[in-house]
Order: sequence, then structure tokens, then C-alpha cells
Amino acid sequence: MKDMKELKEFIDYINTSDLYLWFKESFLEVWKTEMNNKTMWVDYSSVIRAISYDIETKTLFIQFTSDKQYAYYNVPVDVFVCACFSDFIRNNTEIPKDRASVSLGQWFNDIVKGYFDYTLLN
Repeated sequence: MKDMKELKEFIDYINTSDLYLWFKESFLEVWKTEMNNKTMWVDYSSVIRAISYDIETKTLFIQFTSDKQYAYYNVPVDVFVCACFSDFIRNNTEIPKDRASVSLGQWFNDIVKGYFDYTLLN
């Protein structure tokens, strides 16, 4: 397993960004009231087909383009929000692309893979 201290430092750092904090507050309000336990389908990633998150159990669900589905446990909400924030930046034409976020594959490799226990669901 990777050192959780690195992930905590990243989460602490991203939570200093006004844009991220605005997005997080807005997004989580919608997620909790309208989208909780729903799947977000991704049509632009070569690695990830869909993601979902259960706020109550802190479980992140990822379906890869290989059709394998995994559940990752005890995932801080900020890890999920970072994936959604990445998508928001990618689709926001007012944000300079040189400041754009990482791809979903890079998000997975950098802040999911190796940090959390997981189960292959299929």
C-alpha cells in the first residue's frame, strides 16, 4: 500500500483552492440530493468507463473500459470529488487548458490505486 500521508497532504493542498472548494460544495449538494448511488458514465477516458461513490459507506466504484468493476473502501469524499472536478475543468471552456486537471486514468493512478483496499466485483 502507498503511504496515506501523501494522499492526505494532497487533499489538504487541494482544499486550499477557492475554485475546488466552490466546486466541491456545489457538486456534493447535488450528489447527495439527486445523484447519490448513481453511476457517472465517462465517454472520453481510455481507461475508465464509469465511476460512482456511496457517501455513507465511503465506497468508490469504478468500471474500467475492460468491463471489470471494482469497489474501493474507506475512500475520502475528496478523492471522488477530484475525479468529478477533473471532468468539470475538462469541460469548462473558461479555464485555461494549461491549468487543466489530470485525466481520469492519471487520477486513478495518482490518488486511488495502491491507497485503498478493494474488491473485484465481476
